[in-house]
Amino acid sequence: MKKIVKVFLSFMVLLLFCSCGKDESMDSSKGLVVEQQGTKDKVYKIYTAKGFAEFADSMNFRNSTSKSDINVVIMSDIDMSQLPNKESGGNWQPIANKIPTTIRVEGNNHTIKGLKLRYIDGVYNYGLFEEAYISNVKLENTDVNIVIPQNTNFTWFNVGTIIGEGSVSNCSAKSSSINCQVNSNNSYWGVNIGGMLGCGSASNCISDVNITIKNNSTGNVYTGGIAGELNGYGNQSQLYTCGSTNVEGNSIYAGGICGRDGEDNVLVYCSSESKIEVSSGNSYIGGLVGLSGSYIICSYSNGKLVGEQSHVGGLIGTSDYARLICCYTDADLKGKWIGGLIGNVVISPPVELTCASTTKFVDCGEWPSNMWENEREYTNNASKKSIYELLTSKQADNNIHDWYNGSIYPTGRGVCGKSKENCIWLYADNNLKLWWL
Repeated sequence: MKKIVKVFLSFMVLLLFCSCGKDESMDSSKGLVVEQQGTKDKVYKIYTAKGFAEFADSMNFRNSTSKSDINVVIMSDIDMSQLPNKESGGNWQPIANKIPTTIRVEGNNHTIKGLKLRYIDGVYNYGLFEEAYISNVKLENTDVNIVIPQNTNFTWFNVGTIIGEGSVSNCSAKSSSINCQVNSNNSYWGVNIGGMLGCGSASNCISDVNITIKNNSTGNVYTGGIAGELNGYGNQSQLYTCGSTNVEGNSIYAGGICGRDGEDNVLVYCSSESKIEVSSGNSYIGGLVGLSGSYIICSYSNGKLVGEQSHVGGLIGTSDYARLICCYTDADLKGKWIGGLIGNVVISPPVELTCASTTKFVDCGEWPSNMWENEREYTNNASKKSIYELLTSKQADNNIHDWYNGSIYPTGRGVCGKSKENCIWLYADNNLKLWWL
């Protein structure tokens, strides 16, 4: 009898050991698997739209006071169109960060498609997540349609496809749209609307999102193909956009990359082929940035920019001490005040070093008569060959070294669009080679 008991106990211990060693995350029949080892933060592994919805509910109706980091891993491609519509008319409520804590999302280069977002009372950050740090996510067929009411308790809204506020890296958004109608009557009010995020930082991202905005408010609207506002300290690097933006209303700051940037930012290796059109006046349109006070280095635009009653610049709509180093534009420009590089200058003059444009326009559309001048090295009516020679010259190298200490340069300069025909210069095999000459 004792021998039987001993064998039985040995079998139970072995069974328990095998059970503990099983990796539940490999069971793809489950929509959501939660793992925790020891005292480490929990990891939420998501396989399906239903699993994503379960995780969202656990966060949006969270009662825990724990401030442990939230780690999310996307384990497969997910079709969110399978989810039923909510009372708002959308199939998704942005995942909240109520504690608050840090939410990190690893997408494993999986695609999330079919997300549908609508206005929800009490929410001011719109996207898959309200606020998070997200890497390696591909978003497709996202439909964002937000009507912000006239009376709201919030002074700012952040609208994106992936997140309202936070950071995105190595992400993409395509075949998606954002429609936003702004009705607030608060003059101290504003909204950030971006193809990927409303407000935050970004690197190594591609956006092909069509944005339509109607601003019925007296506040400012900042909009861009990547973000409404890029305000992360340091580099916002290798960003590319090719969508469209159509805006009706005043007080608009629109850019191919972002509506505005922070003064401590460095935009490097960024390019935009976006089409931007603002139908009313008192607005600022830039091929890269609507309102800039940062460094923009080794970047270019060649989209179409239209603002009949607005300031339009090939790179920047309005500048407050922006520093343009080794940049160029081949954009199609139409506006009331047009600059080959900058539409308007306010407060502090810009710095322009080894910059060029294929357009006929002078560098700045409107320059205050009483403002002093900083360094300005600008060539207009430039041929593509002369631009290539300028941007790959020793003078360009010196300017970059003098103004930029980033980790990316000087190992190589490369700003590429969707195809090699859209690339002005490329560093390959230790030799600068122009792909289209």
